[in-house]
Amino acid sequence: MIRLYTAIYLGFWVALAVTIAYFGTTAGVSPWLSASLVFIAFFFINGSLAYLFLSRRLKGQGKTPPPFLQYLFQTEKLNQPTPVPTPVRVVLGLIVIFGGALFILGGGVFVSNFDRAAVLLVGFAFLFLGFAFLYVGYRVIRMNRPNRRLFGPDRVTGLPDNSLQPTPNDGAAERTR
Repeated sequence: MIRLYTAIYLGFWVALAVTIAYFGTTAGVSPWLSASLVFIAFFFINGSLAYLFLSRRLKGQGKTPPPFLQYLFQTEKLNQPTPVPTPVRVVLGLIVIFGGALFILGGGVFVSNFDRAAVLLVGFAFLFLGFAFLYVGYRVIRMNRPNRRLFGPDRVTGLPDNSLQPTPNDGAAERTR
């Protein structure tokens, strides 16, 4: 029986993908846009089916299912730091720094050999992006603890709701006068 359901499911997806691709090319839309629409349809329909089965199971157990959009996009995982091994982090940081250096080099070439104001503007934009990449690469390398964030204040993973790390001044602000 599970093979029949799997065959019907896969047949549905093939039919939907072919239909979207056909109507996309008939309307003169780019194949990339058609493929993107197939992916978005796949994401939302599969997410909806998974949420339907999860909510039925949780309601059967007497629990409350999470909100649909929170389940679909898994927003609770966005604030949790992802542990990355040190060698991977350092190599990634060096790649980003190298990319920043290339942007700075390209921006320097544009700025030094300009004949119009638009080329000068592009050169300064490249320089700005290059320095931004350098900073991000430096921050990636400097993240030496797993609970450090790329930007913003550090978080403590043991606190509820991944809140900010308490400081000594927090207690003084809560005291009554």
